[in-house]
Amino acid sequence: MSHDQSFFVVWNPFAGPPTFRHPTYDDARREAVRLAGLNRGQEFIVLEARAIAKLREPVEVRELRDAEEYIPF
Repeated sequence: MSHDQSFFVVWNPFAGPPTFRHPTYDDARREAVRLAGLNRGQEFIVLEARAIAKLREPVEVRELRDAEEYIPF
């Protein structure tokens, strides 16, 4: 199991998803304060990524018969 470094994002529930990964809580907190100052009345939430899940197996693809080639009678 890999132990990559966690990171932090700043999220505004009324805007799009976070786009920047902050390496420390302090960096993310500073950004949340900065954004709150620019956007009166909006909330900016600091979130920490604690785990990442990723499917490593290849996706299974099954080829289907062409419907025009299949004659059921």
